[in-house]
Amino acid sequence: MRNKSIEFLRKDAARVRKWYRKNRKAILERSREQYQRNKKRKLSKAAIWSKKNWARHKASMDAWRWRNPEKMRKARLRLRVIRKDAIYIEHDVPMPKNKRCPYCNVKMNSKWPASNAPVIDHIKPIARGGHHVPGNTMIICNRCNLIKGNRSVKYLKKRLLLDAPTRIEASGSNHTPNPNGEHHVKRSVACRACEED
Repeated sequence: MRNKSIEFLRKDAARVRKWYRKNRKAILERSREQYQRNKKRKLSKAAIWSKKNWARHKASMDAWRWRNPEKMRKARLRLRVIRKDAIYIEHDVPMPKNKRCPYCNVKMNSKWPASNAPVIDHIKPIARGGHHVPGNTMIICNRCNLIKGNRSVKYLKKRLLLDAPTRIEASGSNHTPNPNGEHHVKRSVACRACEED
């Protein structure tokens, strides 16, 4: 008897899934219309529920934030831009074709918060009057973004030139030349790897 009821439930679930796939657009449209008609009432009910059950609400929000770090990062960026009265245009920032950081030439193949993870950088920082628009954004590695902070690209290039000899000495013979072809200089001591080339 029990096996028959389980089999019936499986068939019923398959039938419901098939029906939902077939009528998905109509169902979503109907639910959107219903939400718009009852928006105030639903929001007030949700607010009352979250006040009464604040611990559960906080736990579910924390879990959602943990599962969706990219959405959280986008939301924080948008709020930061709006607070600075800057222009915010939602757009996709293209990854460099060779998937390397345009400044330090490192391969960007990790996930955030790794140092070689690809992140969005504002060429003119938002804190200094820049906007979140296609012409002012680019993808660079997380390390370069942290070094640059809210300073100019000129500062970042200078810091990378100063850090290059210590990175080369620490890594041995793995020398990655500067993308601009400039020699690395630290306290007027030329880069040994560049001298050997």
